[in-house]
Amino acid sequence: MQPEITPKQKQFLNYLESEITRTGKAPSLRQAATEMGVSHAAISQMIKALEGKGLLKRDGHYSRTIHLLNRSRAAQESGRRIVKMIEQEVNARQILNLLSLENAVRVNSAIGGSTNVALHIPAIARAGYAGDV
Repeated sequence: MQPEITPKQKQFLNYLESEITRTGKAPSLRQAATEMGVSHAAISQMIKALEGKGLLKRDGHYSRTIHLLNRSRAAQESGRRIVKMIEQEVNARQILNLLSLENAVRVNSAIGGSTNVALHIPAIARAGYAGDV
């Protein structure tokens, strides 16, 4: 499910995508404000709002580096892959190994995921992985 965004936010996302595609980097706040016809503060607020809605990510609070996130496309691709795996009768024991479990913990940490991972990963490991956890 896509988060609700205003028409101005949609226009700004389209602008960012266009600029990042054209130049390889996000525009400065000043440049974006001038080209969008709004204030520097309005651009800053829009970035914060879109980041809060999970549609973009900054490398740091004051960083000019902006990553546009397309969760819908990623979710659809993950769903397609899971369906293929089910059709191929792949089970957890065929794909779980120590590296995949460590990677799950790393990803969870990187995205600020649930602290419950400390409970779930060992349980998943015991259910589907024969190695030591």
